[in-house]
Amino acid sequence: PDLGRLYQESRKNLFDSINRMLRNGQIEPLSINTAMQDIFDSYPWEPSLESSINEVVLCHGTHPQALDDILTNGLSQHYTRRAAFGSGVYFADEPGKAHLYAESENAVPPRMMAALHEQLYTHGEMKHPDDVRYMIISRVLMGHYIRSDGRSIVDDSGFGAGELMNISKPGYSVWDANAERKTELAKIPGTRINYHALYVDKGSGGDQYREFVQFHGNRVYPVFVVAYRENW
Repeated sequence: PDLGRLYQESRKNLFDSINRMLRNGQIEPLSINTAMQDIFDSYPWEPSLESSINEVVLCHGTHPQALDDILTNGLSQHYTRRAAFGSGVYFADEPGKAHLYAESENAVPPRMMAALHEQLYTHGEMKHPDDVRYMIISRVLMGHYIRSDGRSIVDDSGFGAGELMNISKPGYSVWDANAERKTELAKIPGTRINYHALYVDKGSGGDQYREFVQFHGNRVYPVFVVAYRENW
């Protein structure tokens, strides 16, 4: 598929939708806090990032065997398994969080990585180092996002366990009641439009990384693959 074309179409549709919905008002801006922000800010993005629709650059750690398919078909919510916050594509604004999901190539038989190595390392002077992990840097359309702190709604009877709390509207779930398998977010108040993405902030703490979840793969465009080694 033409990932760039699909992303640009989604970008335009999101821009038009937000403008119609808010009638030239502004959505809540999304603040990104990443150790790589200086690098992102200095990169000549083309087209430039559109802050009015919360177009941001985020990190996604992946399994080595999944990388070849991602480079061909893009990131997709359909392959999400055992996800804490619904069936979406997960991102972080801190590489340390994405690293937790970037598994080492040493866990994969070399013959299963041969095609990827040929694609990534046979051109130019780059040599394949041992024990590589992969992180994907992507443009992500967060749009008019919904916020949660990761807690579930549970009443006195225990009803609602597992329903992720919407802290923008306390007592309500972030999920659309008509969607199955937590694949679609709640409606934006006063509209028939679903929120465009989910932002989860569990608060301060040493391991309380923020998470960003997009439930539509066409709103994600992989830009870079970072191959790195873990050093302690």
